[in-house]
Amino acid sequence: MKKWASLILSLLMTFSIAGCHVKTSDTIIIGILPDTGAIPFIAAYENGYFSEQGLSIELKLFYSAVDRDTALQTKAIDGAMTDTMALIFFNDSGLKIKALFNTTSFYYLVSGSENKQEGTV
Repeated sequence: MKKWASLILSLLMTFSIAGCHVKTSDTIIIGILPDTGAIPFIAAYENGYFSEQGLSIELKLFYSAVDRDTALQTKAIDGAMTDTMALIFFNDSGLKIKALFNTTSFYYLVSGSENKQEGTV
């Protein structure tokens, strides 16, 4: 777990540099969504790995990708977990954002039994 914490810490430090704006605080604010991809960030925060490395990290939870993206565009946050399409749209619109790393999450399509249609894809 310490290896993952060090990796996350290094990447988060890069987030603050990638923001390219003057900060009035030493705290790095990372926008996250309630998603399995946020678990390493939350675990590192809750277990004190950031503070052990002398970092002041704030995780800001967003329930909407639109709200998270707006916060990133207005520099209310320093970095964010986002998807590939948002990254492309940001860069196409002139907001130059760089991906620091990629993770893989699994998503499932579920439905109730009353919606079952056999033989369809």
